[in-house]
Amino acid sequence: MWLGDLHDGNGLSDAALPNGVLSNPIFEEVEYDVLTIGNHELYLTDIAYETYSNFSKVWGDKYVTSNVQIINPATGLYEYIGSTHYYFTTPHGLRIMAFGVLFNFAGNSNVSKVIKAADMIQQPWFIDAVNYKKPIDLFLVIGHNPVRASASDTSSTLGLLHSTIRSMRPELPIQFFGGHTHIRDFKVFDDMSTGLESGNFPLIRALLNLLSDKYRAILRNPRLGVDEWHQFLYIYWQRKASRCRKSYKKSQQHVCVQLGIFEKIPRLEPSDI
Repeated sequence: MWLGDLHDGNGLSDAALPNGVLSNPIFEEVEYDVLTIGNHELYLTDIAYETYSNFSKVWGDKYVTSNVQIINPATGLYEYIGSTHYYFTTPHGLRIMAFGVLFNFAGNSNVSKVIKAADMIQQPWFIDAVNYKKPIDLFLVIGHNPVRASASDTSSTLGLLHSTIRSMRPELPIQFFGGHTHIRDFKVFDDMSTGLESGNFPLIRALLNLLSDKYRAILRNPRLGVDEWHQFLYIYWQRKASRCRKSYKKSQQHVCVQLGIFEKIPRLEPSDI
């Protein structure tokens, strides 16, 4: 899955106008199951329309923008850049209802609109999707959206989405995948729901096995979520440090420190769960 932000900050995307017109086709070749939008697709009008007119059309219903709309230049009316929700069945038969929710972003250009999550959850289409008539095995909520709110960053709306879906469907698991804050984080919402934030850019590819015994143990004891996540981070940073040592001579090992590569477990941000 892709959680948004394909623009700004890398030479390939920024070398063209609008940004991403050359780099987006690379992402179009990846076999994503579901995607959503980020704030960097919305700052500038030309990038927003490139996303709406081209990138979203490649993916169809898989590009889920549950709370992001744009003015259709042909009609002058707002419409969703992607789909509001996406119901699909995996190759193993798991029936999933997916939403893609951007945090309460306010820096978009005036051709787009980010609907606050508190308003989105009251819309008829959302209520109907949660209470979908076809069988649902799992709710999947992806978003360019932190998995937790903190004192320094209250932009996350996933907690609200969790409590809303849980109040309507107490019997079903809900899995969140978040982003935007460029940190690695893991949160246990309840005994059938967790949130995973895997880091920034494609530096870390996180895997989460919802059927594993370890995952079920985490649901029974949320503190284990922190321990398992620290173990994952330890393995990642150890491998990164090893590669760095091989890349630089002994006299240049300080470069690894300058790059932020340490042979220790980094602190979760935030570390409480």
